[in-house]
Amino acid sequence: MNKRATKKDFSKNIKKYYLFKFFTEFMLVTPVVVLFWQANGLNLMQIMFLQSIFAFATFALEVPTGVIADKISRKLSLILGAITLIIGTLVYTLSNNFYQFALAEIIWGFGVCFFSGADSAFIYDSLKEIKKQDNFKKKFKMRQNTVYNNKITLKY
Repeated sequence: MNKRATKKDFSKNIKKYYLFKFFTEFMLVTPVVVLFWQANGLNLMQIMFLQSIFAFATFALEVPTGVIADKISRKLSLILGAITLIIGTLVYTLSNNFYQFALAEIIWGFGVCFFSGADSAFIYDSLKEIKKQDNFKKKFKMRQNTVYNNKITLKY
């Protein structure tokens, strides 16, 4: 962590992170994505194959993106994840066939991997800097509830 940053800066990290996570997890497209794919001519086999591509991408990219978070910066990893998801969304917006959607799924897999582990480590590091690491379970539970509440909101 940056030694010049103040305790107040690290406290702000936690608040900013909840907003960040809310907006990166608030995906209005999730309930209708299969319909979107079908409207663009994909059959169910292709849709399931897209999901397999996403799963493989996240498996293959987990370690390289983790190295960025662990060796360079957790904050950078979160920022790169957000940028990558924006790029993936743009690719999706411009896509209209299986291969373009496959590219979008790989980009999304990259974005998701940038968040994986870096998010919890970012909260823990920030709490550690302000000597409140004992609150990690509580803070991380709040993060999980934020994500869960987003998904409930979308469902109902």
